[in-house]
Amino acid sequence: MNLRTSSCGGRARWARLTAGVFVAGLFVVTAADAGATIRVENHNDPAGDPTAISYQLGSPAWASNPIGFVLHDGETRSFGPGPGTYTLQARPPSGWRVNDIQCIGKDEAKFAIDAPNDLVTITHDAGAEQTCAFTNGKVAGPPSSGVAPSPLPSELPKVEVPPETALLGVRARKGLVAARLRIIRRWTISLQHRRGTLVLARRRVVRGAGTRVVTIRLRRATRRWFRERGRKRVLMTLRVKVAERKGSTKVFRYRVIVPL
Repeated sequence: MNLRTSSCGGRARWARLTAGVFVAGLFVVTAADAGATIRVENHNDPAGDPTAISYQLGSPAWASNPIGFVLHDGETRSFGPGPGTYTLQARPPSGWRVNDIQCIGKDEAKFAIDAPNDLVTITHDAGAEQTCAFTNGKVAGPPSSGVAPSPLPSELPKVEVPPETALLGVRARKGLVAARLRIIRRWTISLQHRRGTLVLARRRVVRGAGTRVVTIRLRRATRRWFRERGRKRVLMTLRVKVAERKGSTKVFRYRVIVPL
């Protein structure tokens, strides 16, 4: 994983994150940084047939509906979700069927192919590159052999992050940290600055769906206390808790250097 967090002087620091996995106390990673992708290939038989095939990417952990998309012969679609369990399902139009599904990745045991239901269940780990190829044919025609998937050298330009609640970025300035969040519904957001188990600052706000920036400041007395001890910056843990009144809760933790 490549988490870009370095900075010089008092310059703003940005680290792109998505809903991911706790690693060394941090909630990381973006697909763009980690190179993690779930990729779908669509192949029609006969080749070149213009029929569009519908697909869905879903997860039992998502509060939102599955992502629907359409592919034509030879087209692909790539996603960059965090670690978890995901499903890919083809929904061919009337007169068509899925003839074959083939998947490749570092560990083929991560794929559970349910051919009768045109479905693949994928266990997706951090940094994993996983590709599934669906071969579709006409119901009236003979079953065709499947096309093996052939992932491109780099999926990064096409990676999409599914619409989950996520911590998208963290920026630190003098005595202040701003957290950029993607929120899928109305949430209560709680932020804390922590040094060890000691809470040095806290804030609680309510925000609606969308991309929101929420800031939290250190108190002047706290900054002065550190400066009197010769500190120009301090390493803290930013804890962001995003919760519905009656629903799921997500907690993000990010270690950040705050200029004083």
